[in-house]
Amino acid sequence: MRFTTVRLVLLYLFCCAFAGSPDCMGQQQREPSEQMHFSAEDSSVKKPVPIPESVLANLRSDDTVRRALEDQTTSPKDLPSSWFLASKIHLSNTNRPDLILIGQPPISGANVTTFWVFLAEIGGYKLVLTAPAHDLIVKKLVGKELTISNLHL
Repeated sequence: MRFTTVRLVLLYLFCCAFAGSPDCMGQQQREPSEQMHFSAEDSSVKKPVPIPESVLANLRSDDTVRRALEDQTTSPKDLPSSWFLASKIHLSNTNRPDLILIGQPPISGANVTTFWVFLAEIGGYKLVLTAPAHDLIVKKLVGKELTISNLHL
């Protein structure tokens, strides 16, 4: 009897794993409250946020941004915030929201853009990732930590 029960549970788990449904108990899957997928082909974010001045100051020293400023004959102090989209996201267990920025023209290309990830710290933000890619996908790991993966170059 015990062996049969174990086999049924294993069969059930196997079916759930390969059925394509993330929740095999029949509950509704909830939409994440924060955007987790960003793409060079989508020139919008679901819940845009303003870009803090401290983040813009950090971007002024980025090589990609500096080249675009030179190409556009724009002074770094006049860096347009319209060159970026920002979305807040909680990448760690802190109460402070982190930021993901997506480059817009003239920083983005036809099928690629640059993504910047800033972690919130006391007194500002710290740049932790700069990546030219097609997509940036944030995935939840087991537990409460998040990871950034699937950078499609």
